[in-house]
Amino acid sequence: MWWRIYYADGTVFTDMDGTPFDAPARGVVVITQGDKQNIFRTCQGDYYIHQMWGWESCDLNGLWDYLADCGAKTVKFGRTLSNDTYAHIYQRALDEAIKQ
Repeated sequence: MWWRIYYADGTVFTDMDGTPFDAPARGVVVITQGDKQNIFRTCQGDYYIHQMWGWESCDLNGLWDYLADCGAKTVKFGRTLSNDTYAHIYQRALDEAIKQ
């Protein structure tokens, strides 16, 4: 599996479920993806954008910069959670990424 998107409601969408365009847009907590140097890496932030090389998180300025470029775009939106809920979902993402 190349990437996984973890949502606030506990669901997960992966590259096995569809393309970045197919993934639900709201409620993202963290995205994990394969990385040749570090085995995997995580993205967490306000907005998530998909580039040719994979997912990135960005702030509002980064989002506008991304949207200004030519080509098809997909944007996912982060969700603020309680610390406990966030830590639980983030730890699940790390545990599953290590197993890959």
